[in-house]
Amino acid sequence: MAHRLIIRPPGATTVALWEGTILAGANRTLEPWYANILDLGLLAQYDETTPNNSLLGIDIDTRIHRAHLFAQVLLDDIQVDKGGAANTEPPSYGITLGAQGGLGPAAWTGFYTQVANLTYRTPNPAETVMRRGVGLGRNFSDYDQLTLRASVVTGPGVLVAPEVTVLRQGEGDFRLPYPPTSAYPTTPRIFAGVVERTLRLATALDWRAGPWQLHADGGAHLIHNYQHVTGATKTKFVGSVGLTFYFRRESVLP
Repeated sequence: MAHRLIIRPPGATTVALWEGTILAGANRTLEPWYANILDLGLLAQYDETTPNNSLLGIDIDTRIHRAHLFAQVLLDDIQVDKGGAANTEPPSYGITLGAQGGLGPAAWTGFYTQVANLTYRTPNPAETVMRRGVGLGRNFSDYDQLTLRASVVTGPGVLVAPEVTVLRQGEGDFRLPYPPTSAYPTTPRIFAGVVERTLRLATALDWRAGPWQLHADGGAHLIHNYQHVTGATKTKFVGSVGLTFYFRRESVLP
């Protein structure tokens, strides 16, 4: 169940406040207080003392001169009370900050994103929802990523987009069991175990001529601590090529 409130005040800024509630368990059905679309799931959880997994978030989108700025914050779990082993649980969250802009035939994009170690995980296995190994949110946790990308029109119908990405991936995974309370003090907020680091240097090409469109993307992945083994290195070349033909047929209705 989800609620989303979009606020568009005068100006170039849009703010969205949202919540998501996951209800799961053996022989459980949708309780009537959660079926009320005007009632917040977080309030229903506290009022009715029923278990669920609640997530809160805010999205912000604005423009300053020629720059487009955007941010997204997800709060999965955070400890407010102090004292006791149960209150030392690391916070679970996700955050993205980015900007876009353009100048003449060129455009640029840059963003930084981070997802904590325990994000999308819960002590109740039924609330970790997956289908064929794919979760409800991003399909990875315990990582951060910085990406810089540009796109330039280099000729009629030709667009070239170089990219540089730095990715750090810890050993945390939302498919793993939730740590016990006794392990909270030693569970890192982010970057559990050996951190795998990847530097991606890539370029994409789009070419359009008449009904034909060619898309090619290729890059080198320079990986340190490959597969979370200290000191292991590997270089991968990743690429794809696609060719599309557009056509249409028109007729007059009788």
